[in-house]
Amino acid sequence: MAMMKMLPTGRARCTRRAAHPLPTFGIGGVLVLLLALLLAGCGAPQAGRWDQMTVAADQLTLALAADPSSPSLIYAGGSGGTVYRALADRTQSPIAGAGIPSSVVVASLTADPQQTALLYAGTSDGLYISTHYGDTWTRARNAGLPGGDTIAALILLPTAHTLLAGTTAHGLYASTDAGATWQPAVSSLPASASIVTLLWDDAAHTAYAAVAHAGLFASADGGATWQPSGPGLPSDVYTLAHAAAGGQSASAPMLYAATSNGVFATSDPHAGWQRIGTGLPNGAVYSVAADSHLAGSLYAGTRDTVYHSGDGGQTWALLAPGLNNRVTQLIVAPGTGGQPVVFAAAGNLFRYPPPPNATASPGSIILTILFFVLFASGAGYLLLRARRQIRALDRRLVRPSAASDERQAAETSTVNAPPGAAPPSGSGVLPRTGPLRQPAPRQRQAPPAVRGYGGVPDQPTAPDGDPHGQPGVNGHKPGTGGES
Repeated sequence: MAMMKMLPTGRARCTRRAAHPLPTFGIGGVLVLLLALLLAGCGAPQAGRWDQMTVAADQLTLALAADPSSPSLIYAGGSGGTVYRALADRTQSPIAGAGIPSSVVVASLTADPQQTALLYAGTSDGLYISTHYGDTWTRARNAGLPGGDTIAALILLPTAHTLLAGTTAHGLYASTDAGATWQPAVSSLPASASIVTLLWDDAAHTAYAAVAHAGLFASADGGATWQPSGPGLPSDVYTLAHAAAGGQSASAPMLYAATSNGVFATSDPHAGWQRIGTGLPNGAVYSVAADSHLAGSLYAGTRDTVYHSGDGGQTWALLAPGLNNRVTQLIVAPGTGGQPVVFAAAGNLFRYPPPPNATASPGSIILTILFFVLFASGAGYLLLRARRQIRALDRRLVRPSAASDERQAAETSTVNAPPGAAPPSGSGVLPRTGPLRQPAPRQRQAPPAVRGYGGVPDQPTAPDGDPHGQPGVNGHKPGTGGES
């Protein structure tokens, strides 16, 4: 916008303020905005993704178990000595039990199908027992169990109410008195076998034990003797699952194994196993689980995600994104309205789908707060920097004009000051030592008059007849005809 500024001399000077250039925010502002966009998706559980449940952030979930007397109830244990109880049809956070030292690792869990609320935990410190849904725990006497070893797998044989405990370095042990005493049950098993998983097949009255690097073994006499399972399986079997009739076999139940080379299935383990399914990635599958309430529905956990099959394992599809660790355990429980809810041990404890109206986990709340703090800080930084740039530009524009105005005022005051008066300090004008010399006024001169033109009056005639007193042409007087 143009402005007229009056100088002390009375003259007007036109000044124009330049438009401010767009402030440059620099790479810092760009990084803040990018971080804000990355954190914008962090918050409450999102539909279509796994929901991390609110268990201790530094606890690895290693064991999962369902409660036969309450289908929607599941248990989860791991490092840190804590066993959590959660309901598939509720939105509340898992409830932690007490009684197991934090230095103890919970590696296996199983619920008693014949006695409500009775739960067993296999740990790095022997067997622990809870008689009230995992709220409190007490250590069993564990006589005869090798010290310093971990119970990596645990099942209850309902026929003789016998506990079978698979250790990581000393094979199998059996107890008929709820863990008070233990006896080795290593007949026909490799010496110092490392038991990876155990499964009780109630329909076939058979127990199965997967031994690390040695394949699968079966026992039909309550664990007294063991025989290798049928051919076809890789030597590394990680988990086992039993499913009712449907899918691969419409007339017989199926047994599934998650192995180092995918998922294998059989309706008769003695006859052999075969690799099944299309859609699974090549390589190891670490966990497999069947939905006992929906025939043919299976879940398989890989190194970073879970796949689902609705046809007994013939075809597989990705269940949901959101996992980044190996899925070592899976369990399925009925949720609200009977909808299946899948729980996964993948570093921490996850569930899919997220519960309705679920609140954000502590980690999500922290990330959300961090997002708003960074966004507010970045916005404040950018505004402050923009204001500083505008102020600097104003100073550059105003300073020359102000200096010019001050000089004009100094010159005017010096002109009007008496002789010898000092000019204002800092004006840059030298003092006047004498009287001011006023320039002589310029007089306007009339244009030369030409006689007889332009209405110029005749001039008086000189005595010799020449109005200018000059002789005539060639020395003759006017009107003489040129003769003397």
